[in-house]
Amino acid sequence: MTELMVSLIVRTESLTLPDLTAVLGFAPSRGHSRGHIPHGGRRKHFQTPLSHTSWILYSDEDVTAPLEVHLRMLAAALPPQDFQSLRAKLPADVRVEVIVGASYDGQAAYIEAVPASLAIVMAYGASLHVDAYQSGDEENSAIKNAEAPSVES
Repeated sequence: MTELMVSLIVRTESLTLPDLTAVLGFAPSRGHSRGHIPHGGRRKHFQTPLSHTSWILYSDEDVTAPLEVHLRMLAAALPPQDFQSLRAKLPADVRVEVIVGASYDGQAAYIEAVPASLAIVMAYGASLHVDAYQSGDEENSAIKNAEAPSVES
């Protein structure tokens, strides 16, 4: 079985998290401002300040739900057409990513990206990143290492 954790990430080097949040109109599930030094988790080996701000919206659908269900949840929370209308207020360096963390217990992860799923990603103008980890790989598992949502400024 494959379990998914899906997030929409808006990154910029030009704005702080509070400024980016103000433009987007609501608080992220998690985020950090440029200059933040990560502590703990998978990034514990980094000691240098981050060069970018990240505004992260997590899907709160069940980890066993298909990718399309997760993406529809994100699109309901921040409709792609609303995001596109806000683009004019955002700096040119803004990057949008959809990150899919997949934990699987078999020989391989299976993630189906149907046309409707890809249409949502494209509507954001986002790139799609998929990270897959075997469920026994506790150190790298996207599902097992998911931290409680918080916002750091």
